[in-house]
Amino acid sequence: MRKGVKKAAVVCMAGAMAFGNGTMTAGAVSISLIDYSELLEDNVPEEETETETTAETESEENNGSESLGTAAETTEEETMTTVEPTDAAAETITDTTTDTTAETTDTSAETTVETIDSSETSDTTYIDTSSESTVKAPLDPEFNNIAVAYINDGSYVNIRDAASMDGNVIGKIYNNCGADILGEEGDWYLIQSGSVTGYVNKAYFVTGADAEYLSYFVADEVATVNTETLMVRECADIESDVISMVGDSQELEVLGQEGNWVKVAVDTDLIGYVSADYVDCETIFPAAESLEEEAARIAEEEAAQQAAEEAYAQYLAEQEAAYAQYLAEQEAAYQAAIAQQEAEQAQAEAEYAQYLAEQEAAYQAAIAQQQADEEAYQQYLEELAYLESLQESQEPETEAPVYEEPVYEEPETEAPVYEDPVYEEPIYEDPVYEEPETEAPVYEDPGTSSIGEQIVSYALQFVGNPYVWGGTSLTDGADCSGFTQSVFAAFGIYIPRTAAEQAAAGTPVDLGSLQPGDLIFYSDGGTIGHVSIYIGNGQVVHASSPSTGIIVSDRSYRTEYSAVRYY
Repeated sequence: MRKGVKKAAVVCMAGAMAFGNGTMTAGAVSISLIDYSELLEDNVPEEETETETTAETESEENNGSESLGTAAETTEEETMTTVEPTDAAAETITDTTTDTTAETTDTSAETTVETIDSSETSDTTYIDTSSESTVKAPLDPEFNNIAVAYINDGSYVNIRDAASMDGNVIGKIYNNCGADILGEEGDWYLIQSGSVTGYVNKAYFVTGADAEYLSYFVADEVATVNTETLMVRECADIESDVISMVGDSQELEVLGQEGNWVKVAVDTDLIGYVSADYVDCETIFPAAESLEEEAARIAEEEAAQQAAEEAYAQYLAEQEAAYAQYLAEQEAAYQAAIAQQEAEQAQAEAEYAQYLAEQEAAYQAAIAQQQADEEAYQQYLEELAYLESLQESQEPETEAPVYEEPVYEEPETEAPVYEDPVYEEPIYEDPVYEEPETEAPVYEDPGTSSIGEQIVSYALQFVGNPYVWGGTSLTDGADCSGFTQSVFAAFGIYIPRTAAEQAAAGTPVDLGSLQPGDLIFYSDGGTIGHVSIYIGNGQVVHASSPSTGIIVSDRSYRTEYSAVRYY
């Protein structure tokens, strides 16, 4: 349940009423009300150019005659200044009368503008609602007991423990914050806003119809389910199709009312109608905070910021270490490739040398064989000549028989043909060295928890932060897909911007096998319009709507469409 000032209502109301011009007077100061009829036409109200407002400066030199009855504080130094008039004389008051006609009556009112020359006051504009003012009655009487701070954006009013400037500051209430009026004491309201109860100056608050009108712009209309399960229908009709189911105590943003049906936003992309009988509608204003709550909030914000910075610094260190390791592995692989290539080249050269030696040995063996053959032939010739001479010496004187010299075929002494082996130089290819990419690899934390659980732990730090359509800031505001994109980016995982693109880019996961860190997508009838991060135990964290911000819900709070994983 969000902290705030609540105004319960029997039914939820949406719209605005028209106010005419009027005058609200307090002591010596009169402030012209804004013409609300222009605001109802969606025009931004312009400040009265001649309107100056007063406040009081709290210092040791102030005395009772110098203090103003309608003074209040909007800064830590409690100092307010006003635009000085052209006349530099001390404390000059200028009255201007304007006739204005209200839209709802024919009567006219006199508008008075006063300026006070003081170097120690400011030009902060406010609507005076002191006891002497004329206040329109609101449509809802409960707004008579609600005060809304009406000061400059970014300013605040101190809440004191006594109805005077001497009271101790116990809290702060900012512009457009609401408070319950518990009582009045002179120019001071006794209020309760959030956990703070104390006194504030009336000069900076509006009540009644003015507070009711401002509620249409600064307060949230919230419908809280008061039954176990409530059907959300497409139209304000009991026969209309059911488009979603919501559970007990779930808060829904109210967009309007049609009869006994309340128009609500379940998510930014899912709008329907619920029966007014099963919801409690209320107006919730932003609330004040005590000094202790302010200190705790600031400390929590600083701690969250520091944690985020430390996580990011650790992530960068881990990425740098992983990249250094990657470069070392690449260098080692390159050196190993060079060594292997040199070894292969040495082996090829050794094999070639052995081949040359074998060829040389074969050649020498052939030469020796040829020489041996020539010697054998020469011996044959010598033996043949000896036989011929021996035969001639033994012939008788008678006619010698005809001797036919045997035909001797000389053996071929042609040396074997020796072919010089062709030496082929081994092909040496220089290894191709690919320069490692400079982009750091995605590093998976080897710690005890998985990357999905780390993503969930990181995302849960931002529960309670605002929803901003189109935003991507985890602290200042993000929509559903901007929230998931920024959470994953903190871990070096870059995913598309919209929910539909994120659903198409990731690795599909069965809805029955989800793990922490998976993304779940929801559809309003065919088109994906919302995304959340599954955190385990049947729950998700997501940026739901402007009225609820970043929250934790049951994963089945609406119909699931698909799921993907990015790690």
